[in-house]
Amino acid sequence: KKEISIKKQDINLISAKQKNKSNKNSILKKSSIIVAEHDTILLDKMKPLFSSCTTKKFVKNGIEVLKHTLEFKPDIIIADSAMPKMNALNLYYECKKRDDLKNVPIIILTAADNISFITGFENDGLVDFLVKPFSFDELIHKVEFIISLVSSITSCV
Repeated sequence: KKEISIKKQDINLISAKQKNKSNKNSILKKSSIIVAEHDTILLDKMKPLFSSCTTKKFVKNGIEVLKHTLEFKPDIIIADSAMPKMNALNLYYECKKRDDLKNVPIIILTAADNISFITGFENDGLVDFLVKPFSFDELIHKVEFIISLVSSITSCV
């Protein structure tokens, strides 16, 4: 199986072109997602955003993410950079070790003071990150776009 590599500049280029297109048949309806965020209030606010996903799990740390990947392979993972037990970057490396997860895109949610740390991972296959506080519209747009892009690439391979 061919490994998929998506770089941030690819996402930004195509994303800019698609930003104004409406997507009535949202890709989320056919997608599976795991959202990991240690802040319970933020996690609860994100739940309605992904209510239409076929399969969804909302957890508080990276260890729970890995546990749920044994139940299903997510189309995308959204993970907070500062989770207890296993932070997003450790989760990222654990996913890269597993053949079944190494191509699953990950979006990391981070505080502004963590940006320089996160940007070093963009060339290592990390798909994207959002700086807190972020717009829920921007999060949904990124998730839909990345899932669409991966789906298009895998259908061509």
